[in-house]
Order: sequence, then structure tokens, then C-alpha cells
Amino acid sequence: AMTLRLGLVGAGIAHSRSPALHAAGLTSLGRPGRYDRFEAPTEAAFVSLVSRLRSGDLDGLNVTTPWKPLAAAMCDQVFRSDESGGLSAVTAGARSPVNTLFIREGLLCGTSTDGPGLGLALEVSDVTLDHRAIALVGSGGAGASVAHWLMSRGADLRWISNRSSEPAERLVAALGVRRDGGDVEVVPWARPDAMAAAEIVIHASRVGHGKEGAEAEFAALQLQHLPWHAWATTATLVDLVYGDTPTAAQRCAIAAGTPDTRILRHSGRSMLACQAALSLGIWTGAEAPVQAMLAALQP
Repeated sequence: AMTLRLGLVGAGIAHSRSPALHAAGLTSLGRPGRYDRFEAPTEAAFVSLVSRLRSGDLDGLNVTTPWKPLAAAMCDQVFRSDESGGLSAVTAGARSPVNTLFIREGLLCGTSTDGPGLGLALEVSDVTLDHRAIALVGSGGAGASVAHWLMSRGADLRWISNRSSEPAERLVAALGVRRDGGDVEVVPWARPDAMAAAEIVIHASRVGHGKEGAEAEFAALQLQHLPWHAWATTATLVDLVYGDTPTAAQRCAIAAGTPDTRILRHSGRSMLACQAALSLGIWTGAEAPVQAMLAALQP
């Protein structure tokens, strides 16, 4: 079989665990391949990597901050992914950021495995979203992908808060309305109490990303003003940031007295593995090697 040439493109990705993760996935599928980190500090660097994919020099790319929205804009066709690895075409107007690029019938195609990756990670943790009011903190690439996925699932996404409100406003406009006909509310970062009634809190901002120990403790100061004390009695925390020690958001939840059973300690790591497995499934046409890639991330 030909050797697959895959990789991650983004800015500041030296700490990424994706290469080890995909190596484990490829091994479990019995497929020869290599997965590299491609540092792209500028738009020009990103565009040139995408042209390598178009020319057949690469077989697939994962995209991370800050290039997910640009990746979606460059695609000839954007698909919605589901937890079983299925793809369905979406209209150009409904494009959310993409994290997975591939070529199909000569066209540059993109999808986001972030949302369904989160769905698989929640399944692994036995957490259900059904009929539970959801607050989303952070509306960047991963947050936007998760929001689109929640809406496609008919989940009760009620609030989105972001350090600057403008990206959150744009995201809400792109999402349309919830199934009960109400709008998703953009909650100002400085006045977060509107979200106090949330039953699921999904933290998708970059705060605490790549930070461990004392650094994560310091990062927690940026999130401390959120209604953690209200959430401690009602909400389950799902954090997309991952680390071996408690993340900034987890530290806030712990300090407010949230019971351990409602802090999904490894949600970020599980989501990383699950979204990566779904990407690999798309590139190889094989069933996503979820268990092998979850196992590869055990500390």
C-alpha cells in the first residue's frame, strides 16, 4: 500500500500530540504513513501547504488555530461529519470552520471532526446532552465547530460567551435559531451571570491551552469571573483544553466546590483522540480507530 503523507498545519504547534496519536492510529489500521507538524505562521505558508495537498504531494491535512476559517473558505466543497464517520454536503452559506482537508474527485474538500469528536468523547464518559441547557465559553475555531454540531444535533445550546463579543455575534448569526425557535444568546464576557442556569458548560477558549501546573493556575484568573459557584451545584464541565494536570477551567470548577463526578477530567484529551480518529477514517476510508487512539493518549 502506498505510504500516506499526512500532517497538522497551524501556528505554534510544537507541543501538539497529534503525530504520536496518528502514528498509533495508522499502526492499528496496518497502513504505512507519516504524520508531520507543518508550522504555518503566515497565510502564505498555509496556502502553500494546501497547494501541496491539491497537487498530490500530501494526502490529508488537519488544520488548527488560526487557519480553520480560511481553510473552510478555500474549500470547493464542505461536508458535515457525524460520529460514525459519515459525510453529508452542506451549502456554502452554512460553512463552519474546518479542521480536516482531503481531495475527492479532484476537489479540495473540508469537514470538521471537532463536533462529532466531542460527541464520541462524551459517549466514552457516559454524558448525555439531551434536554440539558448548554453554555459554550469560547467561539474560535473549535468552539464554532462544536456550536454548529450541537445545533445539527438539536441540542439545547442557549448561551455563547467569548472574550470579544464580535466573533460570538457572527457565530450566532451563522447558526440560525434553536429548535425551540429562540435565539442563542451572546453573553458579554464581563457579565456572565446570564449563564448561571447552564447544566452543561463547554469550555472551548484557548485559556490554559499548553499550560501545566502553576501556569494553568495563573491562566485560571482569566476565567475566574464566570459563574462557577452557580455551576458547582448544577453543571457538568466539559473542557476542550487538555493537560496532565487540571486545566485552568477545571481549577475554577474545583475551587468552587464542583463534585469530581461533574468535572470530566480527560474530556479534552478524549476529544483530541476522537476527532483525530475520525479524520484518519476519512483519509483512509477505514473505520475510525477510536479505541487505539484513545489508548495512545493515556498519560
